[in-house]
Amino acid sequence: MILTHIRSNPFDNNIAIWFSELFESFPSALKEFIIVFSALGDLGIFLILLSIIFLIIPNTRKVGILLAVSLMTSLLLNNLLLKNIFARTRPFYDEDLIPLLPSLVANGGKPYGIIPGEKSFPSGHTFSFFICLTSTICFYIYNKEEKWLKGIIILLSIMSVLMGLSRILLSHH
Repeated sequence: MILTHIRSNPFDNNIAIWFSELFESFPSALKEFIIVFSALGDLGIFLILLSIIFLIIPNTRKVGILLAVSLMTSLLLNNLLLKNIFARTRPFYDEDLIPLLPSLVANGGKPYGIIPGEKSFPSGHTFSFFICLTSTICFYIYNKEEKWLKGIIILLSIMSVLMGLSRILLSHH
């Protein structure tokens, strides 16, 4: 580990508190949607399934391989390298911050959703979606005849941004 465990700082804390307050102001149906949506990134399940579907269909096999390689790259680069370099703890592990986060207080001091491991930065969920998005965009640039990729790019763009927001709203980052 290059850096020791980094606790939050006042700037980060204010952002975390604001997002936590925002999350608590949402109606319960929207909260449930955010929790379920965020879970799509757990263990890369959505992107792995998307890769498998593309691998099965002959006309989309190259994109399936691309997504699978992107996910392996994300695992190696993010989870094995960057998270160990930055070693950033999650907001819900910071004892001083927990009482200031309304969403944690409302949920008995625990974050909503599946509780991830200790290291939070960079977000594995968000990193995986953005690396798959970037790879798909690059593939499309060199294979413009694959018109159906525009829809996948739009879907991955929306999901990538929403995934990052959901992770912050759930106080996982």
